[in-house]
Amino acid sequence: MEIGKIQILTIIAIVVIFVLLFPIPMSRLKEELYITTETYYDESVEIVNETVSIPYQVFKSMQWEVTWYTLTVDREWGASVGTEVFDSTFSYDWGSGIVYGGYDEGVGFQATASFYLEAPGMYTFSLGSDDGSRLYVDDEPAIDSWHDGQYRVNTQARSLSEGWHTLRIVYYEWIDFARVYFDIDKGDLFIWEETEYLTVEIPRIQIEQIPKQRITAANKTVTETVYLSLVEYLMRGGHF
Repeated sequence: MEIGKIQILTIIAIVVIFVLLFPIPMSRLKEELYITTETYYDESVEIVNETVSIPYQVFKSMQWEVTWYTLTVDREWGASVGTEVFDSTFSYDWGSGIVYGGYDEGVGFQATASFYLEAPGMYTFSLGSDDGSRLYVDDEPAIDSWHDGQYRVNTQARSLSEGWHTLRIVYYEWIDFARVYFDIDKGDLFIWEETEYLTVEIPRIQIEQIPKQRITAANKTVTETVYLSLVEYLMRGGHF
Protein backbone atom coordinates (compact mmCIF):
# COMPACT_ATOMS: atom_id res chain seq x y z
CA MET A 1 0.00 0.00 0.00
CA GLU A 2 2.79 2.42 0.83
CA ILE A 3 4.52 1.40 -2.35
CA GLY A 4 1.48 2.45 -4.42
CA LYS A 5 1.47 5.97 -2.89
CA ILE A 6 5.16 6.37 -3.67
CA GLN A 7 4.54 5.42 -7.24
CA ILE A 8 1.69 7.87 -7.56
CA LEU A 9 3.71 10.66 -5.99
CA THR A 10 6.59 9.84 -8.32
CA ILE A 11 4.31 10.04 -11.33
CA ILE A 12 2.86 13.35 -10.11
CA ALA A 13 6.35 14.70 -9.51
CA ILE A 14 7.39 13.70 -13.03
CA VAL A 15 4.31 15.33 -14.50
CA VAL A 16 4.89 18.53 -12.54
CA ILE A 17 8.53 18.65 -13.57
CA PHE A 18 7.55 18.00 -17.19
CA VAL A 19 4.95 20.77 -17.09
CA LEU A 20 7.38 23.21 -15.48
CA LEU A 21 10.20 22.45 -17.88
CA PHE A 22 8.31 21.84 -21.17
CA PRO A 23 8.50 24.88 -23.46
CA ILE A 24 5.14 26.26 -24.44
CA PRO A 25 4.36 28.95 -27.07
CA MET A 26 3.84 32.45 -25.71
CA SER A 27 3.09 35.70 -27.55
CA ARG A 28 4.83 38.99 -26.94
CA LEU A 29 4.74 42.43 -28.55
CA LYS A 30 7.87 43.69 -30.30
CA GLU A 31 8.90 46.97 -31.94
CA GLU A 32 10.46 46.59 -35.39
CA LEU A 33 11.98 49.16 -37.79
CA TYR A 34 9.81 49.31 -40.91
CA ILE A 35 11.34 50.84 -44.07
CA THR A 36 9.26 51.62 -47.17
CA THR A 37 10.46 52.84 -50.58
CA GLU A 38 8.04 54.90 -52.69
CA THR A 39 8.63 55.94 -56.30
CA TYR A 40 7.16 59.24 -57.39
CA TYR A 41 7.66 61.61 -60.37
CA ASP A 42 8.79 65.19 -60.25
CA GLU A 43 8.13 67.52 -63.22
CA SER A 44 10.96 69.57 -64.69
CA VAL A 45 9.62 72.54 -66.68
CA GLU A 46 12.02 74.21 -69.11
CA ILE A 47 11.60 76.83 -71.82
CA VAL A 48 13.46 75.75 -74.97
CA ASN A 49 13.75 77.44 -78.36
CA GLU A 50 12.57 75.39 -81.31
CA THR A 51 13.96 76.34 -84.72
CA VAL A 52 11.41 76.36 -87.55
CA SER A 53 11.65 77.37 -91.20
CA ILE A 54 8.84 79.49 -92.60
CA PRO A 55 8.49 79.48 -96.41
CA TYR A 56 7.71 82.69 -98.27
CA GLN A 57 7.70 83.76 -101.92
CA VAL A 58 10.09 86.35 -103.34
CA PHE A 59 10.65 87.73 -106.81
CA LYS A 60 14.13 87.29 -108.22
CA SER A 61 15.71 89.17 -111.10
CA MET A 62 18.75 88.20 -113.11
CA GLN A 63 22.03 90.05 -112.68
CA TRP A 64 25.30 89.73 -114.53
CA GLU A 65 28.51 88.90 -112.68
CA VAL A 66 31.11 90.88 -114.65
CA THR A 67 34.90 90.47 -114.63
CA TRP A 68 37.02 93.03 -116.51
CA TYR A 69 40.31 92.16 -118.23
CA THR A 70 43.01 93.85 -120.20
CA LEU A 71 43.28 92.78 -123.83
CA THR A 72 46.30 91.41 -125.68
CA VAL A 73 47.14 92.30 -129.31
CA ASP A 74 45.60 88.96 -130.32
CA ARG A 75 42.26 89.95 -128.73
CA GLU A 76 42.84 87.51 -125.87
CA TRP A 77 42.27 88.20 -122.18
CA GLY A 78 45.17 89.52 -120.17
CA ALA A 79 45.14 90.35 -116.46
CA SER A 80 41.93 90.75 -114.46
CA VAL A 81 41.45 94.39 -113.42
CA GLY A 82 38.20 94.29 -111.43
CA THR A 83 34.62 93.05 -111.04
CA GLU A 84 31.16 94.59 -110.96
CA VAL A 85 27.47 93.76 -111.47
CA PHE A 86 25.25 94.65 -114.46
CA ASP A 87 21.45 94.70 -114.52
CA SER A 88 19.64 92.01 -116.53
CA THR A 89 19.43 94.31 -119.57
CA PHE A 90 21.94 97.11 -120.02
CA SER A 91 23.24 99.80 -122.35
CA TYR A 92 26.58 101.52 -121.79
CA ASP A 93 27.99 104.16 -124.14
CA TRP A 94 31.43 105.35 -123.03
CA GLY A 95 32.25 107.20 -126.27
CA SER A 96 35.98 107.81 -126.40
CA GLY A 97 36.29 108.16 -122.61
CA ILE A 98 37.33 105.83 -119.83
CA VAL A 99 35.67 102.42 -120.08
CA TYR A 100 36.78 100.80 -116.81
CA GLY A 101 39.60 101.07 -114.29
CA GLY A 102 41.36 103.91 -116.08
CA TYR A 103 41.37 102.04 -119.41
CA ASP A 104 39.84 103.65 -122.51
CA GLU A 105 41.23 101.06 -124.97
CA GLY A 106 42.42 97.48 -124.90
CA VAL A 107 39.94 96.38 -122.23
CA GLY A 108 36.92 94.08 -122.05
CA PHE A 109 34.77 91.89 -119.85
CA GLN A 110 33.24 88.47 -119.46
CA ALA A 111 29.76 88.43 -117.91
CA THR A 112 27.73 85.42 -116.75
CA ALA A 113 24.15 85.13 -115.47
CA SER A 114 21.50 82.52 -114.69
CA PHE A 115 17.73 82.81 -114.83
CA TYR A 116 14.67 80.60 -114.37
CA LEU A 117 12.17 80.36 -117.21
CA GLU A 118 8.64 79.64 -116.01
CA ALA A 119 7.25 78.94 -119.48
CA PRO A 120 8.90 77.57 -122.64
CA GLY A 121 8.91 79.66 -125.80
CA MET A 122 10.84 81.43 -128.52
CA TYR A 123 12.92 84.35 -127.28
CA THR A 124 14.96 86.89 -129.26
CA PHE A 125 18.21 88.23 -127.80
CA SER A 126 19.84 91.48 -128.96
CA LEU A 127 23.53 92.28 -128.49
CA GLY A 128 25.17 95.48 -129.67
CA SER A 129 28.83 96.44 -129.42
CA ASP A 130 31.70 98.63 -130.48
CA ASP A 131 34.10 96.78 -130.83
CA GLY A 132 33.66 92.99 -130.52
CA SER A 133 31.11 90.84 -128.64
CA ARG A 134 29.74 87.30 -128.34
CA LEU A 135 26.66 85.78 -126.68
CA TYR A 136 26.38 82.19 -125.46
CA VAL A 137 23.05 80.63 -124.41
CA ASP A 138 23.47 77.53 -122.25
CA ASP A 139 27.11 77.39 -123.42
CA GLU A 140 26.00 77.31 -127.07
CA PRO A 141 27.12 80.17 -129.39
CA ALA A 142 24.18 82.44 -130.23
CA ILE A 143 25.72 85.70 -131.49
CA ASP A 144 29.29 86.08 -132.77
CA SER A 145 30.53 89.58 -133.60
CA TRP A 146 34.12 89.20 -132.40
CA HIS A 147 35.84 91.84 -134.52
CA ASP A 148 36.70 95.53 -134.50
CA GLY A 149 34.16 97.90 -135.96
CA GLN A 150 31.60 100.60 -135.41
CA TYR A 151 28.56 100.02 -133.22
CA ARG A 152 26.14 97.40 -134.57
CA VAL A 153 23.32 95.32 -133.11
CA ASN A 154 22.87 91.61 -133.79
CA THR A 155 19.83 89.52 -132.88
CA GLN A 156 19.27 85.81 -132.41
CA ALA A 157 16.04 83.87 -131.65
CA ARG A 158 16.26 80.80 -129.49
CA SER A 159 13.69 78.24 -128.33
CA LEU A 160 14.09 77.76 -124.59
CA SER A 161 12.51 75.16 -122.36
CA GLU A 162 11.08 75.71 -118.90
CA GLY A 163 13.73 75.70 -116.15
CA TRP A 164 17.16 77.16 -115.45
CA HIS A 165 19.32 78.65 -118.21
CA THR A 166 22.70 80.38 -118.34
CA LEU A 167 23.93 83.30 -120.43
CA ARG A 168 27.46 84.48 -121.09
CA ILE A 169 28.61 87.64 -122.85
CA VAL A 170 32.18 88.54 -123.80
CA TYR A 171 32.98 92.06 -124.99
CA TYR A 172 36.07 94.05 -125.81
CA GLU A 173 36.97 97.64 -126.72
CA TRP A 174 40.06 98.02 -128.88
CA ILE A 175 40.30 101.63 -130.15
CA ASP A 176 38.21 104.78 -130.60
CA PHE A 177 34.59 104.64 -129.36
CA ALA A 178 33.24 102.09 -126.88
CA ARG A 179 29.66 100.91 -126.46
CA VAL A 180 27.80 97.74 -125.43
CA TYR A 181 24.11 96.85 -125.24
CA PHE A 182 22.00 93.78 -124.34
CA ASP A 183 18.23 93.24 -124.35
CA ILE A 184 15.51 90.65 -124.99
CA ASP A 185 12.12 90.89 -126.68
CA LYS A 186 10.20 89.77 -123.55
CA GLY A 187 11.07 92.09 -120.68
CA ASP A 188 9.75 89.81 -117.91
CA LEU A 189 11.98 86.89 -118.91
CA PHE A 190 14.54 87.68 -116.23
CA ILE A 191 12.03 87.97 -113.35
CA TRP A 192 10.75 84.84 -111.60
CA GLU A 193 9.34 83.73 -108.27
CA GLU A 194 11.24 81.58 -105.78
CA THR A 195 10.47 80.04 -102.42
CA GLU A 196 12.82 81.09 -99.64
CA TYR A 197 12.80 80.15 -95.99
CA LEU A 198 12.95 82.33 -92.92
CA THR A 199 14.51 80.60 -89.92
CA VAL A 200 13.02 81.69 -86.60
CA GLU A 201 13.18 80.42 -83.03
CA ILE A 202 9.88 79.79 -81.23
CA PRO A 203 9.88 79.31 -77.43
CA ARG A 204 8.29 76.04 -76.32
CA ILE A 205 7.52 74.62 -72.88
CA GLN A 206 9.24 71.28 -72.35
CA ILE A 207 8.04 69.14 -69.43
CA GLU A 208 10.12 66.18 -68.33
CA GLN A 209 8.99 63.54 -65.83
CA ILE A 210 11.91 62.76 -63.49
CA PRO A 211 11.51 59.56 -61.40
CA LYS A 212 12.55 59.87 -57.76
CA GLN A 213 12.41 57.66 -54.67
CA ARG A 214 11.18 58.54 -51.21
CA ILE A 215 12.38 56.30 -48.30
CA THR A 216 10.34 56.27 -45.08
CA ALA A 217 11.53 54.65 -41.82
CA ALA A 218 9.14 54.00 -38.91
CA ASN A 219 8.67 51.62 -35.98
CA LYS A 220 5.77 49.22 -35.93
CA THR A 221 4.53 46.80 -33.25
CA VAL A 222 4.46 43.16 -34.22
CA THR A 223 3.46 40.01 -32.35
CA GLU A 224 6.24 37.50 -31.85
CA THR A 225 5.87 33.90 -30.71
CA VAL A 226 8.46 32.61 -28.26
CA TYR A 227 8.78 29.23 -26.53
CA LEU A 228 9.47 29.31 -22.79
CA SER A 229 8.86 26.92 -19.96
CA LEU A 230 7.05 28.07 -16.85
CA VAL A 231 10.30 27.92 -14.93
CA GLU A 232 12.03 30.23 -17.46
CA TYR A 233 9.06 32.56 -17.46
CA LEU A 234 9.03 32.78 -13.66
CA MET A 235 12.80 33.21 -13.49
CA ARG A 236 12.44 36.27 -15.82
CA GLY A 237 9.95 37.74 -13.44
CA GLY A 238 7.04 37.23 -15.74
CA HIS A 239 8.72 39.14 -18.61
CA PHE A 240 10.03 37.94 -21.90
